[in-house]
Amino acid sequence: MDEKELQELQEEVKKTIAKLLEQAKQFTTTAGKIRKISLEYFLNPQLWASLIKNSQEAMETSDLQEYSALVQSCFVEGEQLAERAQHLAYKTSSPPSLVAALDDFVQQSGLSLRLKQNAYTFIEKPSKPHVKRYMQQFLCALSIYRFNLNILDAYRLMIVHPNLDVNKYEDAVSAAKAHLEGLSDPKNPDPINTSWNKAKAIKSHLEQLKKEVQGFTTPLRQTVEEQNKRLTLLFGEGALLLQKSFNKFPNSSASRFLYDSPWHRFIKEISSDFYPNKVSHSMYSDSISINSPCPEWLLADIKKMDDILENKLPNLKKELLRRAFASINECLTNLKIEAECKNIELKHEAPDSFYKSSVYPGMLLYKNIAEGGQGKIPCPSLSLN
Repeated sequence: MDEKELQELQEEVKKTIAKLLEQAKQFTTTAGKIRKISLEYFLNPQLWASLIKNSQEAMETSDLQEYSALVQSCFVEGEQLAERAQHLAYKTSSPPSLVAALDDFVQQSGLSLRLKQNAYTFIEKPSKPHVKRYMQQFLCALSIYRFNLNILDAYRLMIVHPNLDVNKYEDAVSAAKAHLEGLSDPKNPDPINTSWNKAKAIKSHLEQLKKEVQGFTTPLRQTVEEQNKRLTLLFGEGALLLQKSFNKFPNSSASRFLYDSPWHRFIKEISSDFYPNKVSHSMYSDSISINSPCPEWLLADIKKMDDILENKLPNLKKELLRRAFASINECLTNLKIEAECKNIELKHEAPDSFYKSSVYPGMLLYKNIAEGGQGKIPCPSLSLN
């Protein structure tokens, strides 16, 4: 493989992985939007004034105040959600899950809820009509938020994997070449034995990388296939959830043909984020419908990812390793010859690892949510604040 072919292969692999990372970033932005709009809507003073005005009993006012606290306890900040996901993962020895973290917060809130087809429903429904409508909308928004986090969990399983990291192979090539070039540098201060042990450390690391090339491919491809099916199902369920959330609460305003209600604006905006150019609205029936629930681009990109995992990523790693081994073996041969000529005994010391783990962008997925995700690193900014 010549330099041009290697460069093209590197670009194709990185571009495919980066595309999925960018999609995860977009869904992260949507999650932040859902949380922000939901809190603004459910804690809106005008909505509260309307609900309290229509209350038939004084008790309802305190009910609403209680539900306000519950709303805030369920739509938790990004840092809390990420920390809870990591805590539960450690506790259960399972992969971190934002959905599991949200479910845990909801359970601890004291709300009488259960899951049905990936959406929250009441076990005991509020009996008072004004509170009932408020809480039904709250459950819709919370279920949409959960749907979004479910998508992010699926992406994490596909792209947050250390063996997708090509950087450490490229770093190994650079280290081997730099060491080879350093041997011919007259200003090289290292004695022969120091150079020898550095070269052995690099080769030891290359041997470890060689073992990783194929070992992860099959299980990771299976994971991608499973998450592909999961996302297809999720987008189908999400379309039904959003349609139901819109259609269940008709706009009773006299100006409904001119203006959407705040609730309808929220649902239409979020629906367009998940299903761009697939949402249609009927003014006469005051309903929305979503066509082709699972985005074609999503299926195409995941299929491309599978092709990368099956062939191109292993081939890229093998080529980088071949180049690194060629450089480091030349180093060792040159050092042996020089040591023999100078009658120096090469001493085999336990090699220090030359290699510092590179930070693969996908691995920062949960770290970034805790830090607020300000775009300082090229990975999905999981800021849900």
